[in-house]
Amino acid sequence: MRLKHTLMTLTLGAGALLLSAGTVWSAEYGTPPNGQQQGAQPQNMPPNANQAPKIGPQTVQKFKQAYDKVGAIAKEYSPKIQATHDRSKAQSLQKEAQGKMINAVKGSGLSVTKYNQIAAMMQSNPSLRQQIMGDKGSS
Repeated sequence: MRLKHTLMTLTLGAGALLLSAGTVWSAEYGTPPNGQQQGAQPQNMPPNANQAPKIGPQTVQKFKQAYDKVGAIAKEYSPKIQATHDRSKAQSLQKEAQGKMINAVKGSGLSVTKYNQIAAMMQSNPSLRQQIMGDKGSS
């Protein structure tokens, strides 16, 4: 039972690799791995943080491309991590997934920092989330 809990933690960590709030994971699977409510405002953010600055269409497109790739990597590695009963193998798979996710973000033309900023804004800003998710697939 403890190993299964550890594997689930590793799986969630792989999906949330780029974001402490678990934006990628929550968008794909519904709940952030750290249990934070959707739209909950982090304690250290100013009151107007939900009113994100405008993001240009090219940046949105780059983010969507990276987001799709990161989500695909999370979906690919999640079952592999869950299926292993060896903690070191699970950690190795998680590290491999993290490397691929970072490369996917950079390959889309964004820095990991910029990706994280947009993803955090997307989690707390419904209109930005709609702009990104609503246009998904119409590249």
